[in-house]
Amino acid sequence: MADGSSINSGYTAKYDGSPSAMEGTIWDTISVKQVDDDTFTNESKKAGGSYHTIAQVKISADGKTMTVTSKGTNAEGKPLNSTFVYEKQ
Repeated sequence: MADGSSINSGYTAKYDGSPSAMEGTIWDTISVKQVDDDTFTNESKKAGGSYHTIAQVKISADGKTMTVTSKGTNAEGKPLNSTFVYEKQ
């Protein structure tokens, strides 16, 4: 979160692009689509709010790195761009 507090959330989704409920976050739903074996897209939204992002999730060929690139608007309606890189330990 912007104030430095942690987020503890989870969801179960099908990779068909249909919205799934989210709890414990600033958004209500997430929609996930599988593009190919190593790439997914997701869209997160807040009903009645400004938060809306579209992200690409890419798994490296060796399966050890996941890169998530997001673009959209934050809860205050300001532009949001982020890239997170996760490495498997």
